[in-house]
Amino acid sequence: MNVRAVILALAACAMPTNAADFPVRPLRMIVPYAPGGNADIMARLIAQRLAENIGQQVVVDNRAGASGIIGTELATKAAPDGYSIVLVASSLASNPSLIKTLTYDTNRDLAPITMVGSTPLDRKSTRLNSSHGYISYAVFCLKKK
Repeated sequence: MNVRAVILALAACAMPTNAADFPVRPLRMIVPYAPGGNADIMARLIAQRLAENIGQQVVVDNRAGASGIIGTELATKAAPDGYSIVLVASSLASNPSLIKTLTYDTNRDLAPITMVGSTPLDRKSTRLNSSHGYISYAVFCLKKK
């Protein structure tokens, strides 16, 4: 038997037989925020519908703390086998510029799937009444630091 045939045979055994075989075990949806909040509620609604569609349980795993970093870090360390997904919020985009000691690279270690929702900003509850007002206020706050 030649070495090339053995390597090909071993590689074939390691590959999944068919994409239709996925998933064969429960999925884990990591939510890097506290239970009962907006992200958790959204995750549970998505998990329920996803479980119905794929015929497999989807477990919501809340790992709150550090502006979503704890749960997101857990997701980046999970095996890249498709069985772990993470539901993140806008802090995912701001954390790299605010926290220099992240153990993951948002662009390299995570792959987006879809946007599931957005949170509107209520102008009427503030004194700011335009985009220019919000930007001016943000600049003012940065200068205070």
